[in-house]
Amino acid sequence: LRYPASFGNGPRDVFLEGDGYFEVTHDVRHPFRVHAGEATVEDLGTAFGVHALDGDSAVRVVVAEGEVALGSAAADAPKGTVMTRGQLGRLAHGATVASVKQVNVEAYLGWTKGRLVFDDTPLDEVMAQLGRWYAGEFRLAEPSLATRRLTGSFTSESLPEVLDILGPTLDIRFERRGDTVIAHRR
Repeated sequence: LRYPASFGNGPRDVFLEGDGYFEVTHDVRHPFRVHAGEATVEDLGTAFGVHALDGDSAVRVVVAEGEVALGSAAADAPKGTVMTRGQLGRLAHGATVASVKQVNVEAYLGWTKGRLVFDDTPLDEVMAQLGRWYAGEFRLAEPSLATRRLTGSFTSESLPEVLDILGPTLDIRFERRGDTVIAHRR
């Protein structure tokens, strides 16, 4: 997260790469904007999360309270799509309009409360989140495993405990090589 030492009297612009959660007091004279990849998220009085990792195909925004506008950072892009509580917006790289759907907010913002939550999440996304959560590399041995889906949550479980739960649940086995975890078909 990059931001100036002082916002002064103008807009409050921050720049994010990664995951961020913001609770913002709306001020029409000093708009709050998060610039993430090719997207700009503008607060309209809200609490929201932004997911913008380098290499991801899209920027995701989930609204916990209030409203935000999600749109392209390109100067000639149309005005952002307004999203409200419980909505997930996804702005793909190169797109100018976000797609929006209703979601379980906890599945996207559980990390702010120390919970790792999955809601019908594809295994490739599960593995990426586990890698960030447990600071390791997680890989699939076969691309076909990516379509398996997981619904569940974890709080204080160790990595071995999580792998012991996921193996039978997803009918896979895990191989550990140092800090790398590889999922194989059982």
